[in-house]
Amino acid sequence: MLFATTFWRFPREFSSLTPAAIRNGPAGATIRGTSDEIAIKLGADYSCVVRLINTMVWGDPSTLALVENGTLVLQGLHAQRHGNGLQVQQGEVSAVNVNFTSRGGHLSLTESQAKATLLGTITHGPLELNGMPMGEEASGNIVSQGNISR
Repeated sequence: MLFATTFWRFPREFSSLTPAAIRNGPAGATIRGTSDEIAIKLGADYSCVVRLINTMVWGDPSTLALVENGTLVLQGLHAQRHGNGLQVQQGEVSAVNVNFTSRGGHLSLTESQAKATLLGTITHGPLELNGMPMGEEASGNIVSQGNISR
């Protein structure tokens, strides 16, 4: 399991990041990643857990996070701009006290195996799932509690 406190300025694909690269970096370090526009990516071959605590995402990514496999845990993440938000395919995302300061496109579950837990998420405008405002009747793949729209 990887733990990190980071300030993201450039995207990073975790399938190419060794656990030592996270553990040995100083708290608050800037981790420079790939040249695409996805801020956080767990690739299809990645099957572990990545846990980011108190993270700020800078810039204007096309997608905040792409989870092709594995589990992404975001706790205390602040995204000034999030593009297409959290895109989950085969994996799982758990977002606790995440702040989206831009409207729309917060979460997409593109495959039936995709799972999401949203606890205490703050959004500008309604929380969106697959491009639509998410109601109380979210699917069985989603746990959603204590979320606030402003």
